[in-house]
Amino acid sequence: MQTLSTETPPLSRLFVVCGRSVEEDTLKAAFLPYGSVQNIKLIKDKGVCYVKYDKASSAALAMESLNGAVLNNGRGPKLKVLLADTPTPRGVQGAPKVVLSEESASNDPDNNPPRSRLFLVVPKTADAHLVHEELSRYSDLEYCKTDLIASKGVVFVKYSKASSALLALEEVAAKGMLGPYKVKVMLAEPKTKRPRPDLAAAMGLFGPVGALGHLAPLGLDPTGAMRLPSAAAAAGGPFAPFGLGAA
Repeated sequence: MQTLSTETPPLSRLFVVCGRSVEEDTLKAAFLPYGSVQNIKLIKDKGVCYVKYDKASSAALAMESLNGAVLNNGRGPKLKVLLADTPTPRGVQGAPKVVLSEESASNDPDNNPPRSRLFLVVPKTADAHLVHEELSRYSDLEYCKTDLIASKGVVFVKYSKASSALLALEEVAAKGMLGPYKVKVMLAEPKTKRPRPDLAAAMGLFGPVGALGHLAPLGLDPTGAMRLPSAAAAAGGPFAPFGLGAA
């Protein structure tokens, strides 16, 4: 497993409270079934470890499956699995430390669980039934709001699991397409929290806060076309971690 100095892609590193008695091989056996593990860093004297996956969806699936799990056929330890904070880049003074607070969005039912809702920019001519059909290929779909396609060219989609939402995001972003349509996709920010540009830039993500009145930070004009803010468009744009450039 290779050692990574940065968190790429975002949301792919876990913090695990595992106890001082657990061995690294035991942790590997527990976490490998959920995806490609790039690195496990065990801090034995603290009873914690970091697990890094190659995909955010794999990290989310491992967290959903292993948080509260008891290893060694019930003999322990019992794991507590959380999303790790994004590390501050070395040598960068004043760089923001990104802390993804689950509590900050707990009052938003559309953000339960966190990172389970997506926002898509689609052509206004896109067929709503086809968009719904394409997004329902991913499991755990709760809703797909397509009523704003004709007027705004946007879609909100919600899954019951973050792992399903992130898998949809990764695969659609990698292709830049949803069925026959060229699209942009991102995580939707919680409705209860306005986006912080420093946090968004550090994560490589930028999404809406909820109602259409809050879409200005995305650069959506009245025709529904996407214009990337000039600062965010530098160095590949905010969609670079998911393979999206500034169209």
